[in-house]
Amino acid sequence: MLLLRSFFKIFSKFKQSKSSTSYNLNDPIIITQVIRDFGNLMLKKKITSTLFYDTKLLPHPKKVIIQCLVLGAEYSQSQSEKENNKTVLLTIVPCFQENVGKIPISISNNQNKFLLFEEKHNSDILLFKKLLNIKPC
Repeated sequence: MLLLRSFFKIFSKFKQSKSSTSYNLNDPIIITQVIRDFGNLMLKKKITSTLFYDTKLLPHPKKVIIQCLVLGAEYSQSQSEKENNKTVLLTIVPCFQENVGKIPISISNNQNKFLLFEEKHNSDILLFKKLLNIKPC
């Protein structure tokens, strides 16, 4: 709980942010929707903590997502939801940075090469995966 309160203090300054002025973060329905939209993005794009992604992919401003995850954890009755929100705050949200571009950046050079190849040769990617016996997604 102490960690959660620390997050809340650190990110409370975002309440004054221009990007969050159109969000009523006193409304639990809006908080839930922002968290749900972010979760859907994670599933749809298969977001992992081993890559850096551009903030342009986010369904809402990063600051608003952070606020909603903190508030969601703070007010949740479920211990598993609280833990999930904390985990996402610490591992997934930091992976979204500005000016990354369309191709995610990886710590692994091999993964970067594959992502570059996939971006440049998108029309041939199924053939490439077939040759390497990789099942298409």
